[in-house]
Amino acid sequence: MDQAFNDAVSVLQEKICRVLLMLPQTLKSSVQEVRIRVRQPVMLTVSEQNQVVSDSFGNPVICDQFDLAENFRSLCDYSVYSYQSQINNGFITIKGGHRAGICGTAVTENGKIINIKQITSINLRIARQHAGAARQVLRWYIQHGLQNTLLIGPPGSGKTTMLRDLARGVSNGGQLPGRRVCIVDERGEISGSTGSGPAFDVGGMTDCLYGYPKAVGISSALRSMSPQVILFDEIADAAELRQVAESFYAGVNVITSVHASSSEDFYKRRIVRELLDSEMFDCFVFLSGGAPGKIEFICKRRELRV
Repeated sequence: MDQAFNDAVSVLQEKICRVLLMLPQTLKSSVQEVRIRVRQPVMLTVSEQNQVVSDSFGNPVICDQFDLAENFRSLCDYSVYSYQSQINNGFITIKGGHRAGICGTAVTENGKIINIKQITSINLRIARQHAGAARQVLRWYIQHGLQNTLLIGPPGSGKTTMLRDLARGVSNGGQLPGRRVCIVDERGEISGSTGSGPAFDVGGMTDCLYGYPKAVGISSALRSMSPQVILFDEIADAAELRQVAESFYAGVNVITSVHASSSEDFYKRRIVRELLDSEMFDCFVFLSGGAPGKIEFICKRRELRV
């Protein structure tokens, strides 16, 4: 039984939930996303392919505006106000680290989004624990030593899955000594936390800062948790890079990720140029974008085309 899939879809409206729970177990275990769009068939993303969800009569399951609104309210546990800050950022994190991206009409004030209404699409991403996903990277550490590490890959390539398993492996140790890890988990996706502790096994010497903006969380971790490793998802701007530099000069290793659809795209991104110029990272893990967590290659900085 795929408990992660069942737990994720159980927060949806009964009309959708009932059909999804009846899917074959082999299919459930392969589903990466459930996409609900107004007046369109519910779709599954399975190994980068799209598949229509049908009812027991073989008819496509289609949602109207009312269904979208009900699914949205259900995702918010019928307390939309308590999820407002997440909604303004375009997503809702639910227990287990599953994340629902939302599309609709933005309400803005002074150039900032203060609400999203008239929801038209929901993309529920299924978070799973894949123990051993980071085995190849951990072997690289055994050979070269623990390094500041950057995971590179397109959306859906398994960067968060890999970070989760790296936290577990680095914290628990083995052929490498276990280290104190601090996860700055802004959206709760790495640890699966929604404020009551990690839902996933992220290691016995791992602390989690849930809901902190990354730059703030990194600074807080350095000041108060004496970590040996700081791990977070998606380095995106100069403020986060400055905090990474602070970690670097404090002797704390950093493991993070960056979006890039290909190695060519990687070199074009401005934040990447800043990362390479800083010379702080020396382990680069390129994910293939096929199966989640599949590694294309690992290299040192000097092996990159800089």
